[in-house]
Amino acid sequence: MTGSLDGIHTALLRTLDELEQSHDGFAPAELRVCFDSLRPYIDMNNLERVTTVLEKICDVIVQHDGMGQFLLPYAFVSPEIQSVRSCFDFVLELRISQHGPEYRWHFNITGFTTQWLPL
Repeated sequence: MTGSLDGIHTALLRTLDELEQSHDGFAPAELRVCFDSLRPYIDMNNLERVTTVLEKICDVIVQHDGMGQFLLPYAFVSPEIQSVRSCFDFVLELRISQHGPEYRWHFNITGFTTQWLPL
């Protein structure tokens, strides 16, 4: 891991400005930002600080009509997930059960959670 979340935010702003100028903007969902794992940042920082920077990063993505995907390798009920979940439209939870891999959606705006579905 190199850099900080603040550094990533700054680099994302700079890169998006450059791309937007050279491509005359983005079509909806053309921009996709994938973050392999937030675990090192969460483990090294105060959860409040991580949430503040994540909100900024997500705002930048939304302002450019983009989509963001962030991997958070914690249990859904963990304090780590619960503290940052408000930054996102939804959380997709994964598990391995006796039936194999499964997933369910947690939608933050409505508070709706789906049933477990086979993956």
